Amino acid sequence: MAKNTIPMISGDEHDAFTRWRRFLHWRPGIRARVKRGYNKRRRRQSKLELRSTEAERCLPPPPAPAAISRQDA
Repeated sequence: MAKNTIPMISGDEHDAFTRWRRFLHWRPGIRARVKRGYNKRRRRQSKLELRSTEAERCLPPPPAPAAISRQDA
């Protein structure tokens, strides 16, 4: 199951999502831009995880190993 959060990459993300956002002055639209980038990465990560689990489920099981016959020389 996918986590709801991904690690924050930049200091702006850390400032925008923690309590520091109350102590800093944000120009109009800056926090929205930071949040948009974070959510875009989160959706991309979730999509990749979903694709990998779907691929694992849809693949046929691997074939059983063939018996190795030894020939005495």
